Amino acid sequence: MRSFNDSAGRTWQLEVLVGTIKRVRALAGVDLLGVLEGAMLDKLASDAVLLVDVLYACCKEQADGLGITDEQFGRSMTGDALEAGSLALLEALADFFPSRQRLLLRQALAQAATMADRLLAQTAASLEALPTALPPSTAGS
Repeated sequence: MRSFNDSAGRTWQLEVLVGTIKRVRALAGVDLLGVLEGAMLDKLASDAVLLVDVLYACCKEQADGLGITDEQFGRSMTGDALEAGSLALLEALADFFPSRQRLLLRQALAQAATMADRLLAQTAASLEALPTALPPSTAGS
C-alpha cells in the first residue's frame, strides 16, 4: 500500500485492487489497466484535473469516511501534493500487476523520471543562459 500527503496535511492510503480499477472507471472514466500501453501515463501527466479525479476515485472510501467531497479533495491537491499523489498512484499500479508486467512498468517509470529530470535540467540551463538585462525599449521611436 502506498501513501501520499495532500496540501492540507492529510495522509491518503492508496492501493490498487480490482475494486479500485472499477471505481476509477465509473467515476473518472479512466481505465487504469491502460497504463501498460503508455498513453494513459501521458494523459495523466498532462492533465492535472484528470489526475486529481483519478486519485479521488482511488481514495473515495477514505474521503467518504472523513466527509471530504471531491471538490474539497481537489482543493488540497496542489504543488508537491500532485507529484506525491501521482507517484503513489504509479507505484500502486505497478504493485497491482504480476511480476513481469510490474518489472516492465517500473522500468518505464524509471525511464520517464530520468527523462523528466533531464528536461528540467535543460530548461533550467536555458533559463540561466538568457540575458539578465532587457534590451532598450524601442516603443515610441
